[in-house]
Amino acid sequence: MVTTLLWVAVVACMALGFLATVVPILPGIPLLWAAFLLYHFGINSAALSASFWIAAALVTVALFAADFVANSLFVRRFGGSKAAAWAAIAGTLVGPLVLGPLGLLVGPFLLALVTEIVRGRSLREAATVGTATLLGFLGGALAKGVLKLVIIAWFWIEALWR
Repeated sequence: MVTTLLWVAVVACMALGFLATVVPILPGIPLLWAAFLLYHFGINSAALSASFWIAAALVTVALFAADFVANSLFVRRFGGSKAAAWAAIAGTLVGPLVLGPLGLLVGPFLLALVTEIVRGRSLREAATVGTATLLGFLGGALAKGVLKLVIIAWFWIEALWR
């Protein structure tokens, strides 16, 4: 009975952790770690290899970096200045604090847009750079989705066949 409940909790944490890729209000990384730790301490402490734990830690770092890197790359790719790229990163951090989950989209957009206008770009050019932050968000979400699928698949391979 307890094992069944633990398995339900593991699957629920993983599903919600993956769903957090597109629903930023959910704490995706902590949910994935909760699934891994519930399994390790509640079901089978020997199944997950050291390689898995190292990979999970590296994927965690990559997941944190994905939004920042994607926003910065897209801003630069669409002609934005270094200042706008940094503003987009700042918007990724500050936006959710001010606007909640919507801030992940609006924060980088607004800060990159305003930065480019202050630097003397036209509204149209600044809007193009701001729009690049939205593409950066989508690119970051895609990267995070792939990374999460990889570590989740690795978990299931080790949990079920090791």
